[in-house]
Amino acid sequence: MLVQLIKYMHAAESCRCNEVDMKKHRFLFFILLLSSLIFAEEIKREDYGTIFKTTVNDNRVNVRDMPSRGSKVVGQKNKGDVVYVTGFSVEKETIDNYEGYWVRISLAKNESWSDSGGWIFSKYINVDRSLNVSEITVAKVNPATSRSLLNIALNVKRNNVIKEVAVLPRSLNNGKFYTFTWSDDERDFWYGDPVGTFIWYPETNEIKHISYLGYGMESAWCLVTDDFKYLLQDYGTGPGPRALGIYDMETNASLFSGSYYRDLEYDGKSVIVVQVLESWDTEHSDIDAQSVQYATEFKKNTPMTEEQIKWKNSSGDVAVIVRYRLELSTMKKEYIDCQYITTQ
Repeated sequence: MLVQLIKYMHAAESCRCNEVDMKKHRFLFFILLLSSLIFAEEIKREDYGTIFKTTVNDNRVNVRDMPSRGSKVVGQKNKGDVVYVTGFSVEKETIDNYEGYWVRISLAKNESWSDSGGWIFSKYINVDRSLNVSEITVAKVNPATSRSLLNIALNVKRNNVIKEVAVLPRSLNNGKFYTFTWSDDERDFWYGDPVGTFIWYPETNEIKHISYLGYGMESAWCLVTDDFKYLLQDYGTGPGPRALGIYDMETNASLFSGSYYRDLEYDGKSVIVVQVLESWDTEHSDIDAQSVQYATEFKKNTPMTEEQIKWKNSSGDVAVIVRYRLELSTMKKEYIDCQYITTQ
């Protein structure tokens, strides 16, 4: 934006303008510069990557759930509305005679940053048209050791400046390919970076962007099945039952939202998911009646161990998890068993 304003002033000064016209040009330059400083502000967050505060430049602009003109409309913005840019699409697209990117935004609430949002085409917000997304390539592979996980150093090229950052790729298929996420929940993320889930092929060191899904605060990993039909995403930071989301890679639809316990158990066709029944969950959460029945029968027939009783009477709680096998092709659950687990 600033570069464009400077070019504007050079053009004005090089033309044959009288003193009155030049004063008008300088006044307009000052107003535009002030607007750019107010409404086009890069914000560096302490714990996460950068975002970019700017404004919408047209009325009745659709906000969509994915970077596509055919995707679902989730909102609408008008001229002057404040938005926060949190990432770009990978490829440019021409829409309404304008070549630009789809831009992922968070919606402003009382002039503050918010997680909720969607996608808007760059023609309709005030971003630098000359800006190109970052290029991501592999700089170095650091193999797993007894003390550390496999990680790869990425070269992130932003406007001809290269920065090296590390990510933790994961695999469901014994290393044929690995997946990792790159989005604004990364400390080194920049608002012009492409967002979502990427695949790394270790044999060739090739990196491919495969989905705009897979971002979100406190997400530990995203995994993709061998047939590229399903994306599995972990949410959370604790060692016990953790949130699990499963998405259709073709339609981006959410197929499952629930939990798994500790390590993900996947056999190529199904995953093991759980429902956790604690006293609070039973009273306040939407627990399946069938799970409640399984857990009730289990507690009647299976007494807790002495250690579990001691734990419950001291500092924590003992919950019951009901385990199911979730068939990915049908999303049907088959009951396996119940187990006691200790929780805080």
